[in-house]
Amino acid sequence: MTRAPHPESLARIPLVARMLSDRRIDLVPRRLDARWHYAGVLPRLGGFNPAQQAVYYPAHSLMARWLRDPLASARKTNLNDHLVHEVLFAVHDYLHAWAYLAMDTVAPPRRFRQRRITRESLEDLVFCHLLSEAAATVGLDYWFLCTISLNQICDVGSRMDLGLTTSYHERFAAEYRRFCPSLRVQDPAFLGYWTEFYASGVLPGFDTRALRQSPLVLEWLGHELRYARKQRRYARQWFAHLSREPIELGEAQLDAPARIDRAWKRRLIADIGALLWDKVKQGKEPDLPMTEPTPWASRSDGRADFRFVNLNAFPTTHAAQTLASHDAASDRFLRYQMLGQVDFARCEPGVRDAAAALLQTSDVTPLERLLRRRARLDACPSEPRDLMLLG
Repeated sequence: MTRAPHPESLARIPLVARMLSDRRIDLVPRRLDARWHYAGVLPRLGGFNPAQQAVYYPAHSLMARWLRDPLASARKTNLNDHLVHEVLFAVHDYLHAWAYLAMDTVAPPRRFRQRRITRESLEDLVFCHLLSEAAATVGLDYWFLCTISLNQICDVGSRMDLGLTTSYHERFAAEYRRFCPSLRVQDPAFLGYWTEFYASGVLPGFDTRALRQSPLVLEWLGHELRYARKQRRYARQWFAHLSREPIELGEAQLDAPARIDRAWKRRLIADIGALLWDKVKQGKEPDLPMTEPTPWASRSDGRADFRFVNLNAFPTTHAAQTLASHDAASDRFLRYQMLGQVDFARCEPGVRDAAAALLQTSDVTPLERLLRRRARLDACPSEPRDLMLLG
């Protein structure tokens, strides 16, 4: 950075500045128009794949505009806080990718991204992924955003007065400790506490009495308890998708607790916790070298699951109806991705309304017909085929 950031610049946020200057993890645009999300038509579809050491963002978005000059004031770009959300979610994904990089260089499991995905290795890889997810959430939300007022760092008039993905805040710490006196969030060991929560779905120290007697605890933990189960499910689905051999998992297996039953897992949690604490709380950047790119890639000879496959990786000549699988979850994300390619500004309001209605149908053909002659965004060259789009 050649000049000081403006007082209203998001680059004044230390983790944002770290993301912008880290040459090991790229910021990669995707052929995606975020204006469909701003209008409430599409969910957030940036997608992530931390094994690729990249953070992905929509090519037409407030973040893309902001990246042209991130040191300037962000006020004019932060329409309805969309820019703040996009940039902070990018930091979350950055910490996710950073944790993968760290786990690749800490022993064990050194070079874990080179490990083959099999039925035998699945649960170890799921554990590592849950640890990286905990690192992203703890590092950004619990150790930073939940300790500050964002507008005191960059005065953009943001409504973001709590964390990005949680309602926890340190100013309510006394209320949380009323029910769990041992709770210490601002401590390197908290990463282990939170990783075990993602793995088990149980938060030691809290019981139903806390949920009944404290609206603050209920608001915080009610969301987190639902989120922990989703994390285990999504991680297992993701690695099963990436595996070169078939891995079939039933509903109970997808949601089952992940085991932290090996000494190397405990050591890894402690090592990543110390590195993350130094990075976020002490401003010390750990010396982590670049490692070889992951060989993980899904098979391209089967039916694509568009919760995990990027439509932009397919030639534009492919008809969407030939990609549909008649799996409701996959086809829903196929419709989302089809619309996300289309230039929002060049669609009349009636077309936008019709597209929003067709997203709710089970057939991709009517939406494909509606969008057939609509202008699309230009292709982006560096997008991967495999992206987790669930959120």
